[in-house]
Amino acid sequence: SAAGAALQVNGGGLFGWGTASVAAPSNGLAVSGNLGIGTTTASSNLSIAGNAHIGSLYQGISAPTDGLFVDGNVGIGATTSSNKLDVWGNARIAGTLTVDSTSIFGGNFTLSSGQFFAPNGTASLPSYSFSNSTSTGMYSPSANALALNTNGASTPPLTITAGGNVGIGN
Repeated sequence: SAAGAALQVNGGGLFGWGTASVAAPSNGLAVSGNLGIGTTTASSNLSIAGNAHIGSLYQGISAPTDGLFVDGNVGIGATTSSNKLDVWGNARIAGTLTVDSTSIFGGNFTLSSGQFFAPNGTASLPSYSFSNSTSTGMYSPSANALALNTNGASTPPLTITAGGNVGIGN
């Protein structure tokens, strides 16, 4: 045992009450019952009071207060995870979601309330466009105006001005 160690396990270990039928792992620790780290009242299989860091890549970095730092990918409800975060099933974000890069939606995108904001766009790169024709779509050429464009035309085929007038063609 190391000097000053309250508990040290070398090889396998088994702790708990009524664990006679549980086999201890050859190089690990089996705990029967709840395990608390930083708490005396573990009410779950694993209760951690404070922060936690999972992984070995960034061991010099502290996890956020009462937070979690994970080196690698995280899967929630997933059997595999090839992204920083994979959620298989429903997810809810009650605050703000900021996406700083391209987003791909594989199903329907529903906005139940509020507004969907997009940049104004340009004739050659409309804010709302299509994957097979990115220069065709809808954009806002000026305040309170709307234009529909095809093939990045410098003069949009259809414009609705701020005053409500509709222009078609040149």
